[in-house]
Amino acid sequence: MPGIPAFLRGRDVTAFTLTPQAVAADGTLTASTAVSFAGVWDSCQVSTNPVIEEIFAADAVRVHRHILHDDWGFDCVALILRAGTGVNKLSTSLATADYFLLTLTRGTQTWTGYVIRGPHREEIGHGKSTIHASFLAIDAGSNIGIA
Repeated sequence: MPGIPAFLRGRDVTAFTLTPQAVAADGTLTASTAVSFAGVWDSCQVSTNPVIEEIFAADAVRVHRHILHDDWGFDCVALILRAGTGVNKLSTSLATADYFLLTLTRGTQTWTGYVIRGPHREEIGHGKSTIHASFLAIDAGSNIGIA
């Protein structure tokens, strides 16, 4: 039977949400209302960066590298809406919280975990205008990764 490759497309992402987290004096995270980016997200990049340390004896002639842990990150881009046409969800989210529960579902895979906001920038140009935000994984007592 003939067929074509079933490549993942942007429209195959079925959920992309950020849930702002309030931090109590004892460090407990409490969720606020989840913010969905359906209809306004432009792209999202999931990356892992293994933290590697060289561990070897002082008289060793070869380097031995060991992965200590994986550092997860998410780079997200959302479209900026014109004034009066809606809330710029990513800008608003970044202004209201430092910690989030991030969920990204593509096809049958879901990334979920607690993150802290990193650097962000807004680009306004001739064509589409976007906000770019980076999020870095944190240890909140639960693993981040693919489910």
